[in-house]
Amino acid sequence: MPTITTGDMLFSVGLAMDQMTPDLVRHHTTTAMLTDLMAETAGIFGVRRRRLVKAAMIHDMGTLVGRERVDSTFDHAAVGAAMVSTCAPLADLSNLIRHHHAPHQIDPDAPDAFDIGLLSIADFVADRLRPDVPILLQSRDVLDLLQTSADPADRVRCRAIDCCLEASRSEAFWLSLDLRIATRRLRESLHSEPILDRDGVLSLMHLIGLAIDSKSSFTASHSAGVAVVARALGYLCGLPDNACWRLEAAGYLHDIGKLGVSNDILEKPGRLDDLEVKMIRGHSFMSWAILSEVPDMSDIALWAGLHHERLDGKGYPFQRRGDDIPLEARILTIADRFTALVETRPYRHGLETTEALSMLRTAASDGEIDGDVARELGYYVEDIDRRRELAQAEERWFGRAAREAGNREGMH
Repeated sequence: MPTITTGDMLFSVGLAMDQMTPDLVRHHTTTAMLTDLMAETAGIFGVRRRRLVKAAMIHDMGTLVGRERVDSTFDHAAVGAAMVSTCAPLADLSNLIRHHHAPHQIDPDAPDAFDIGLLSIADFVADRLRPDVPILLQSRDVLDLLQTSADPADRVRCRAIDCCLEASRSEAFWLSLDLRIATRRLRESLHSEPILDRDGVLSLMHLIGLAIDSKSSFTASHSAGVAVVARALGYLCGLPDNACWRLEAAGYLHDIGKLGVSNDILEKPGRLDDLEVKMIRGHSFMSWAILSEVPDMSDIALWAGLHHERLDGKGYPFQRRGDDIPLEARILTIADRFTALVETRPYRHGLETTEALSMLRTAASDGEIDGDVARELGYYVEDIDRRRELAQAEERWFGRAAREAGNREGMH
């Protein structure tokens, strides 16, 4: 049985999203810590407080689909709410995320009103803190901006502002935003979440895979395809059921390190220069580093980190070779390569399966990938490719639905 919690996973996802763009550095972690500190001041504890912190850790997930941090015609909050609403372990976060930029739309007496206000104010403050300036040198200016922004007609926001002003009276409030302190406190808080069952884990991983793929149109739905192919190959290679579903999870998460790679590099039409190649080659290491932080995911982290290794030792980032690369990682490598070859991308049509298999056989004969796994894929390629196409079509449909939700909200 898995021992993975929603909180553990969201904490790592929030840290990964904090690396997406310069204006998001530490943003989710800081917002979550501010939310936690204000909730403590307000006397909010237990499940309700953890719910607030979880929402704060991923409140801007919708920007991955919207592509822009702020866009008046595209409501990333609505996109994020639509994304989490389909994931059973996170569905209760949807309302908090949907309204975190618009607490004035909430009935002040609604059950979530005060919590939405706290998240909104935490986001406001975090947006205005500069990581390159000592925190105590800017706290007064940020509070002045906060008070100036108060609208007496917006009761929800005003109550949350009052809570922030009370909580921030001491220097300890601001000094607690130090990344090391915030990381330790948030990790301890979220680790007390209930353990997810297998369906809950895969539902959460699927959502994260969608978020990863949404970063770039060049890789839209890629992780869903890799996950399905990897699980099928796991069964064909005789792995036990527990390893197969964890391979599926690794497929959803293998490219999480790409959240820290600029879209200018991911979508560059021409040849990458040496620096850009190094930036790309770092993503699998970052996938390993991010996932290694999640309890009970060391195997998934390792397989994800090794998905660009080669049996001849010429892969990256660890330059492992031969038997130092476990079978699960070899399977994930072939699932990744096959999916990348046959899926259609904005700049090219996907290859026919026969052509993709020919390229994989050549790679196997050259000592790059596992020939036995490639042969298993060849035996059942029609069935596996149908599953891949269906999984990717479903993810593309959901991505479009999420974008449409954002566009509808942005027009209001």
